Amino acid sequence: MKKLYSIFIVFILVLVLISCSRIVDDIVPVISDELTPLSVDSIYVVTTDLQKLEKKQKLNYKSFISLLTENGFAYEEVTVVKPRNQLPKFSAKMKIIRVHDELINIVEYKSKLLLKWDASGISKDGTIFRTAMVDWASMPHFFKKDKLIVYYIGTDKEILAFLNDTFGEQFAGWNGS
Repeated sequence: MKKLYSIFIVFILVLVLISCSRIVDDIVPVISDELTPLSVDSIYVVTTDLQKLEKKQKLNYKSFISLLTENGFAYEEVTVVKPRNQLPKFSAKMKIIRVHDELINIVEYKSKLLLKWDASGISKDGTIFRTAMVDWASMPHFFKKDKLIVYYIGTDKEILAFLNDTFGEQFAGWNGS
């Protein structure tokens, strides 16, 4: 039994070392490629390359808000809605923000599986969620990326352009025709 336990511990350590080496392999070329010691250009290369690495991070509520403000949008947090109080009912907590007097709903998931489950329940035109028909006050637009589903009910061209730039094409909702 002790031998089996020892083999298991060694196996776990090997997995951790492999994971760490992949992270280092991603960073080391960025730092080592075109650098000369103590030059100002070197510092610039390292910081810009690290900024590129940061941009590869997954989109979440905090990074979405950062992108929003970086693109010149002022926002106001309106409320947080728990899943049991939502219409339609998503599997995760929703935060609602106000931009240009319009509401944007942001659902942040801990699990990609739950995001996929909720996204699969939204009809292509965005008017049906699971079995419930939703009568929106304006045109629905649903976007998803990483661990977020963001939906916007409206027609503000600047907001829609920002959402398209950030998430890519909407996966459900009004398509303009």
